[in-house]
Amino acid sequence: MQFTIKNKIFIGLGISISIVVILSIFEFLNFSRIIHEIQQLEVSDGIKSKSLQIRRHEKNFFLFGYRESNKEMKILYNYLDEMDDIVNNNLPYDSSGYLHNLKNLIAHYRQKFNELLILISQIKKELDKNKIFKTKELILINSALLENPSAVIDFLKQSSTEDNKELIVLLKKLDNNIQELRKTGEEIVNISKKIDQISRDNIEKVMKRSYGMFFLFLTLFFLGGNGIFWIVGKNIIKRLNLVTSVVEKVGEGKFIQISNGSKKDEIDLLIRKINEMENKLMQRKIELEEKNKQLFQSKKLAAIGTLATGVAHELNNPLNNIYISVQILQKELKEPSAFVNEILNDVSHEIARVKRIIEDLLEFARGKEPVFKKVRIKDIILKASNSIIKQRNFKNIDLKEIPEEIVITADPDQLERVFFNLFDNAIDAMHEDGQIKLKILEKNDFVEISVSDTGIGIPADKLEKIFEPFFTTKNRGTGLGLAIVYNIIQKHNGKIFVESIEGKGTTFRILLPGTSYEL
Repeated sequence: MQFTIKNKIFIGLGISISIVVILSIFEFLNFSRIIHEIQQLEVSDGIKSKSLQIRRHEKNFFLFGYRESNKEMKILYNYLDEMDDIVNNNLPYDSSGYLHNLKNLIAHYRQKFNELLILISQIKKELDKNKIFKTKELILINSALLENPSAVIDFLKQSSTEDNKELIVLLKKLDNNIQELRKTGEEIVNISKKIDQISRDNIEKVMKRSYGMFFLFLTLFFLGGNGIFWIVGKNIIKRLNLVTSVVEKVGEGKFIQISNGSKKDEIDLLIRKINEMENKLMQRKIELEEKNKQLFQSKKLAAIGTLATGVAHELNNPLNNIYISVQILQKELKEPSAFVNEILNDVSHEIARVKRIIEDLLEFARGKEPVFKKVRIKDIILKASNSIIKQRNFKNIDLKEIPEEIVITADPDQLERVFFNLFDNAIDAMHEDGQIKLKILEKNDFVEISVSDTGIGIPADKLEKIFEPFFTTKNRGTGLGLAIVYNIIQKHNGKIFVESIEGKGTTFRILLPGTSYEL
């Protein structure tokens, strides 16, 4: 899967939204738990409050005496009933087991209170049928009966009559019952407090957990968001800054390829497009430099050609007059001395040499357009080699690698001049002792012709100047031969290159448009 910037943004948003959703779900569940715990706290608080009320009315019951405690007894029973309802309704939620214990204690308390009422009724009957007590003593017994049964027992023991024995037994039972009832009441209060404390502890735990999880998720959200921004944003910003710097350098004409790395996203696509743009701009720059170079060369050649034409015309007439004058002198002097005859021959030879230079100037200056026709390249090369053999008496030209069937569209006369000049330069470089080798290859829609010699070579610092007019590395010639070659190749929509190693030789490679087929 390619992690594009769009995908990375969606992943980042997805992670953030997931954290928010999880936090929301957790907080919702936690809020529900808090509501439940608050409800349980209300229940436990009600249990605690009612247990304390039971103890309060229990004390009032014993304080007011059994004759005046009917109201307190009814209230106490009401609270016991309410406690039973609360406990029974919440037993399913009792995880601690305290509500079950409380239910048993309430039942035991109710039982003991019922037994207490029965004992009080029995004691009342005994007191009513016992006639030994005076009214004052009976009032004292009734007032202390529930509040302090042991004191009543001590009082009855002092009287030590047989009629008091049954009453004393009942009072002892009453005292034990009251002690057990009060102990059970205390246990009810203690368990109620524990239930209330558990509820409060549960709420505190839930609240702490809620706060903790909230800050945990908030931290995760913050760290996750910053982490995603740092991972995605830093990488994107870093590469965008790189792209910006490269674009600025492109504006300055410096072409720097950007490494794509392993990323596969929109910026990677942008980098690839910038690299492609740089390649195209570099090609355009090279082509433009080549065109400018060619234009400059053409303008320079045109200027030199114009100058050469004027100079050639101005020199031709005086040279013709001098040449005619020398011819007349040779005829008039019937028997010239050997010295005079040698001088006249040297003058004629130099005049012929100057005329050849003028012809080169005119050839270079005219630069006539080629007349194209289909010709076999081997025929052109053979004509050029035959001409050079006649003029320079050089026969060591290897034509073995020239195919018979290669045909091109060209001006045969101009191409013959090209090869003649290349052969002539090669012979000068080899001092007429070496070999010239030709090789022809077909490359797509072009024909490549290589002309190699085994001469002294051309210094590297002079290779760029050899096609310029009047530039020469020889002691003879005008320096126009290769300039003429360059012009002719350009007019044939071709290219010419030179490779040379000093001491080993030089190779000229010519690329010309052409099609290969048999005549």
